[in-house]
Amino acid sequence: MHLRPKACRVWKDMVIKMDIMKTLKEELKVEKWQVEAAVKLIDEGNTIPFIARYRKEAHGAMDDTALADVQASAAAYFTTAPAGFPAQRLLTK
Repeated sequence: MHLRPKACRVWKDMVIKMDIMKTLKEELKVEKWQVEAAVKLIDEGNTIPFIARYRKEAHGAMDDTALADVQASAAAYFTTAPAGFPAQRLLTK
């Protein structure tokens, strides 16, 4: 069975995203769900101080230093992602 080109591209993007999240989890020594939540909140346009202060329940009470590390590390990893990768918006914030 062959996947259509669009399905292959979506699958490849998902694999890259999972790999990046796993790497960030190991690098920052936090749980994967915390990294995913932090990246999502940052990607939605929330600032680090806002996330640290008002979204503790979403990311497991990571401090602003840890959140800034997530943002910086994610931006560095997403620069190697394929063009059009959804999380590349992190780089423009």
